[in-house]
Amino acid sequence: MIFKTTDPAQRLRLGSLIFAMAGVAAIFIDAPVSEYLHHQKLPGEIRKLFDFSEVFAHGVGVALIIFTIGVLDRKRRRAIARVLACAYGAGIAANIAKLVVGRTRPRAFDFDSNILDTFTGWLPVLSETTWTSDIQSFPSGHTATATGLAIGLAWLYPHGKHWFMVLALLATLQRIASQAHHPSDTFFGAAIASLTCSCFFATGPLSRWFNHWEQSPSKTDSTPEAGR
Repeated sequence: MIFKTTDPAQRLRLGSLIFAMAGVAAIFIDAPVSEYLHHQKLPGEIRKLFDFSEVFAHGVGVALIIFTIGVLDRKRRRAIARVLACAYGAGIAANIAKLVVGRTRPRAFDFDSNILDTFTGWLPVLSETTWTSDIQSFPSGHTATATGLAIGLAWLYPHGKHWFMVLALLATLQRIASQAHHPSDTFFGAAIASLTCSCFFATGPLSRWFNHWEQSPSKTDSTPEAGR
């Protein structure tokens, strides 16, 4: 991190700002990257790696990963609630943003036009004729979900944080390589995820509820040691 702080919520807010700034800068490379991938096919093994990585960013994949943790790590079962909130909360927040800003996906865009023409306007959901998947590029919901899951898992298992970051990155690259999103869409997805997850660690009612839930005794688990 650029600034040293022990407050996880503050670190996530800072990360959100950095991702958002990177997203603005990435708009200038959206056209060349997306157009290149439109005309060039990645090697087969790389495509397979990216395709398999989508599991880390997909709602069903997240559920399977979380279920596996619940089976294997019974002591931390109560901490799963916060991880779920990070992953699905980030994905929901990104999907809400899609209702506000319309943007054409790379696979449906004519790159003879200006890249800014990919933005189709505000509140596209109100248009019954154009509200289709092809204009739901901004931001990347898959990237938001993957980033949120990586943040939650890094809190639960700090020793694996770098691996979780790699998995989220691979899932993000899959969205770009598949022509589902422009590079800038993925940065903004990560920004939304970081900001959303900060709510679950900041001092406030949400964090207090999770803390209370995780520390409550039960017959099958004990207080999680996550993030300590």
